[in-house]
Amino acid sequence: MERPLSGDHELVLGGYGQVAKALRDGIHPDGKYKRPLRDVRLGHVVTKISRPAGAAAAGGAKRGAVCKVYVKNQKKPIEAHVVLCTLPLGVLQHGDVAFEPKLPPFKQSAIDNLGMGTENRVAMLFDPADVFWPEDAHFLRPVRGRYTFANLHALGLTGVLCAWVRAKHIEEVEAMTDVEAFEDVMSTLRSMFRERVVQPREYKVTRWSQDPFSRGSYSYVPVGAFKVRIPYTGPHTNAFAW
Repeated sequence: MERPLSGDHELVLGGYGQVAKALRDGIHPDGKYKRPLRDVRLGHVVTKISRPAGAAAAGGAKRGAVCKVYVKNQKKPIEAHVVLCTLPLGVLQHGDVAFEPKLPPFKQSAIDNLGMGTENRVAMLFDPADVFWPEDAHFLRPVRGRYTFANLHALGLTGVLCAWVRAKHIEEVEAMTDVEAFEDVMSTLRSMFRERVVQPREYKVTRWSQDPFSRGSYSYVPVGAFKVRIPYTGPHTNAFAW
C-alpha cells in the first residue's frame, strides 16, 4: 500500500502535553534552557473571540486595534494584536466559541461542509512481565469482532495494548459504559489468546465525540462536498512533485 504522505510514521512517547510544557518552561530544541514564552495559560476555556471592526477574519487589524479573547468565568478579556485559532473542527461546528463579528460566509460554509469523524480506543496497561500477545507485531487484526489491536509495546510504550474500535462499531461501543467496553475488549482477547490473557493494571476508554474540547477525532471531506464538475488530476497538476 502506498503512503499518501512522505516521511516516517512517528509516535510521540509521553504524549503531546510535553510540547506545551516545553513552551511553558522555555526548553530549546537542543535541550538547553532558554527564555520561556511570556504568558502560557492552561485551563482557560475560551467562549468568544472578538476582532476589531473592519478587520478580515484572517487578515491584519488596523494599527492600535486589538482582538479580544473572552474566557469562561473571567470578566476581563485577554487582548492581543493577533489571535491564531487552532480550535478543532468539531468545536467550531458545535458553536462552543462565538466570533464577533460573525465569520464571513465563505469561512462558515467551509466549516459547515466538512465532516468530523470519530475513532475511539480502549488503551490497556499490562505488567511488562505479563505480555501475552506477539511482542514484535505492530497490529493484531482478528477476522471478526469490533476491534483491531495496536501493539504499542512494540513501539516503546512498554506493556501497552490498544484496542481500536472498528468504524461500523463506533456507536455500539460509545453506548456502553467504560466497564462494559473494557469487558468486551477482554472477551475478544480471550477468544484470541485463551488462558494466556491476564488482567491489565489499568485501562482508559476514549469518547472523542463526547469530549467538549475535541468533539470528534479527525476531519474529512464528506461525499457530495466536492461540487466541481470536471476535476483535473495527473502529474501536470501537482506543483510540489514536478
